[in-house]
Amino acid sequence: MITLLYCLAIVLGIMFEWPKGNKFLDVAIILLCTYMVFSCTNHADYHSYEMQYATAVPSMDLFDEPLWKSICFISRSLGLGYRSFIALVTAGFLAIALVGVHRITPSSPYFWSLFLIFPGLIGFVQIRQLLALCLVIFAFSFLAVTNRRNSVSFSYLIVAICAAMIHSSAFLVILIEPLAYFAEKEKPFTALILLLFVSSLVTGWTTELARDLFTDEVSQAYLMGEGGRTNDLSRLFTLVEVFGSVLLVLFAKNQAAGSETMRGEMERRCIHYLLPLNLLFIAMLPTLMVNTDFLRLHRYVLVLDALLFVAAQYPLHRNVVGIGHRIVGGIGCKRLCFRICISAFYFLHFFALVWMQVPDSVVAAMLQW
Repeated sequence: MITLLYCLAIVLGIMFEWPKGNKFLDVAIILLCTYMVFSCTNHADYHSYEMQYATAVPSMDLFDEPLWKSICFISRSLGLGYRSFIALVTAGFLAIALVGVHRITPSSPYFWSLFLIFPGLIGFVQIRQLLALCLVIFAFSFLAVTNRRNSVSFSYLIVAICAAMIHSSAFLVILIEPLAYFAEKEKPFTALILLLFVSSLVTGWTTELARDLFTDEVSQAYLMGEGGRTNDLSRLFTLVEVFGSVLLVLFAKNQAAGSETMRGEMERRCIHYLLPLNLLFIAMLPTLMVNTDFLRLHRYVLVLDALLFVAAQYPLHRNVVGIGHRIVGGIGCKRLCFRICISAFYFLHFFALVWMQVPDSVVAAMLQW
């Protein structure tokens, strides 16, 4: 039954354009996700998170995920059990993400469809990264909705740091603004990407830097490549995932170039920040080809790219005229094709994750519903 509801939520988001301001599907999806997190107790990560919850004490080490430990400590002090705790934080953080989504696009059901395809299920297993992803969505909305620099940049930075204090992988998104600023100088930025690519290929500096920064047991296990599967097929999927994301952002950039509306301006701001971040992963390809666990960093890019893809195609249905060119929910055929192609790209990431990158115990947990 849960599987049916999950798939139905994905299909409804793709096939229908829900009226602006209609929160029914938003609330239904948050409740569904919360129930799935609450009900899944038989995967390996559940017991490790439960142990973290039972033993967490506040920490002052920025790289030791202090916000996560503080939330666990406070919740445990209030007498909440672990399952109640993860249900409450999942619902709360998804609601925060929803606020960010609505600041960027009114087409939130389609965003949820992409999110549920990937990284939804793995996020319900790896709960800390799910919470960090929610905060990153909210943080990015500060960059997307206005041109003002000082206060907006500060708000983004504060929320992004909070995300990194829940899951250390979110430190990546703090680079968004510096990368975007440097990318305005095209030739130096291109030279930087090439330099990073060659140095990563020759020296493997990416892994060494991460090992020096993140010294806890779990991070070290990932950095040693103990959790992922690397073979020729996984390397092919990695190439498709990284270059596919870049090409889709470039396509969105081309579509937004001629628009002089406020929404077109917002899309260009999103692209201004997201294209350099996507290109950074080309520089990281030598590392990604050796250790697929680094692809968990790419999930932040995919979630933010989803916001761009949803916002970029939202107005298209108003330009499609004629009954013969419309289907259910007032969506034009061209627009539906766009949605299906993007959804297929996100499903490819799910397929690659299930078959190539995660242990069988995690796959079983993701598919148990």
